[in-house]
Amino acid sequence: MTNLAELPERSIVTVLAVDTVDSTGHIAGEDPDDAQELLDRIFNHLDEIIGGAGGLFVSYAGDGGVAVFGWPQSMEDHADRACAAAWQLQNPAVEYVLADQSGRPIRFRVGLHSGLVGLRRMSLGRETRLDTVGSTVHLAAALQKKAKPGGILISSKTLDLCHSELELEPHSDLPLFQRINAKIYRLEARPLRSATRHNRRGYRAPLIGRISEREVLRNNLVRRTS
Repeated sequence: MTNLAELPERSIVTVLAVDTVDSTGHIAGEDPDDAQELLDRIFNHLDEIIGGAGGLFVSYAGDGGVAVFGWPQSMEDHADRACAAAWQLQNPAVEYVLADQSGRPIRFRVGLHSGLVGLRRMSLGRETRLDTVGSTVHLAAALQKKAKPGGILISSKTLDLCHSELELEPHSDLPLFQRINAKIYRLEARPLRSATRHNRRGYRAPLIGRISEREVLRNNLVRRTS
């Protein structure tokens, strides 16, 4: 029995869509056990990096899937984490080589887009799966499909939330993104965290982590209402 009673939790997140380049070519002619072993290694690679950066897979289909950053735990830096994870997926550590049985390296296409998403846990019989609602996931997937092998495409909606220093190259616009006044860029180098670069959205006095300021505000509120 499918339980759809739970209303989606609305949250601003960064969505990372990833797909393996020529996955069929990598497993063509292979024994099913060998093919499954490669797909398992691909998933472990993706899941380890995405999970290590604080992301969560909401869907996975053998050779790729969709992950979110900023849910179920809120993260001020979810866009930065997603950018860093995207780069590490394409550029793992030198000592770690992800390749097929013939030694050909595995490459991915990655798309990143940030926005409002409805997220919920659905009960399907005895299983529970994550479900996403909204255009943000579809737009991230559209970027992934347009990325070149080994490439990362990022929308300006994600860049607006980033604190990191990013080396970018403009990419040709897509009609879907023109409709939401968003630009598309290619990530060309490893993101660098910066303590000086401010969020482009211009939060003047973010309260996240400002313990002393929050305490002053709390005390003032208590005095006003007492």
